[in-house]
Amino acid sequence: RGRLAGTSTTVSPSATSQGSDERNYHAILGCRNRWHGQGTMFEIPKILVQAEVHLFDQETINGRMFVTEDLVTAAGNPSIEDYFNHDSDLFFPFESDNGAYRLINKRLLTFIRTVQDDAEILSQTPLDPKSLVVYFANGLSLYGLVYPTQYEETRVSDIINANQDFISMYQNRKRLILNRHQIMYVNAK
Repeated sequence: RGRLAGTSTTVSPSATSQGSDERNYHAILGCRNRWHGQGTMFEIPKILVQAEVHLFDQETINGRMFVTEDLVTAAGNPSIEDYFNHDSDLFFPFESDNGAYRLINKRLLTFIRTVQDDAEILSQTPLDPKSLVVYFANGLSLYGLVYPTQYEETRVSDIINANQDFISMYQNRKRLILNRHQIMYVNAK
């Protein structure tokens, strides 16, 4: 379902005998230090999240994102939009299905299609979903639903104008993460 097996990345700063592929893997993950014991090892717990990344140039990349373990929803699903909205790094690590590691610029994402469904949001809100069509600056358009979670913010304009760069939309019961900076306009139905 939505949550995939957890992983953690362990790197020894003094390990010079590692192969270049392994060093590249750890370098591309953008490891931040969390020192343990004598300061000889650090570990970054990650959850691998299956995703389909759609870039501004209309390239689509299938693979896995690395989301930190502390960014999960109440139901245990990785919170990709929280990861993007709260991580100040401009680039995020991604492993494509063909095994290539990339650092992808968040600003050039159009949207991400996840394997998560709408079961969690349906259990959290008694409010009716709102239909919309999103038109992106690159000519792409998507039809879907957004779910209000507060009675004070039930209009599509409230959701699309939220103080977040990345927001969730659902299409065919699957969760999409939209980059608001790539949206040209929205038609609410």
